Amino acid sequence: SDVMAMADDPQAVEAERAFYKGTLFIGDSRTVGMRQYSGMDTAEYFCATGMSSFNVMTEKAGTSLGKVDLPTLLSKASFDRIFIMLGINELGYNRTKIAEKLVEVVARVRELQPKAAIYLEANMHVTSARSQKDAIYNNVNLNEINAVIKGIANENGLAYIDVNPLFDDADGSLNAEYTFDHTHVLGKYYKAWSMWLYKQCS
Repeated sequence: SDVMAMADDPQAVEAERAFYKGTLFIGDSRTVGMRQYSGMDTAEYFCATGMSSFNVMTEKAGTSLGKVDLPTLLSKASFDRIFIMLGINELGYNRTKIAEKLVEVVARVRELQPKAAIYLEANMHVTSARSQKDAIYNNVNLNEINAVIKGIANENGLAYIDVNPLFDDADGSLNAEYTFDHTHVLGKYYKAWSMWLYKQCS
């Protein structure tokens, strides 16, 4: 796609790097991949494998301020925009409880960063092969949690952003060609993902 080509264009990447200054990504292992492989080291990241709305406010993660918890980072640094991608690790929990936790997380982030534009990201799908055989981590559940996230964004006047059209196959599952484990995109595709986000937001 054009985003994939742009991700290899040095001029586009320079503009993208400038855009991501003052940006914070909050998330789970997919955001860890973004930090490792997108090349967007101008952004700040607060992420860990297994991160969820239930532990995001209490866990510590490595940041430019050292290993701190999220309230500390949000109190000491200033961000123009904040992307939050959480939900896949919560799928085994009660939907109402997940929604309540996400609302709490969003409220706390807004309280500590009132000037930042906040984007709630849909969770990326898994492949149809995983979706069909996994009772919890499947696309039916992911679409349900994404609908909850979209509702929270709408109710709070926040942007909702869904990367799935970039990586989905014709069935609305993660395209098997883009992944090594049915759940995460290959390293090289994080560059396309970060470019796609930049194009969506600029």
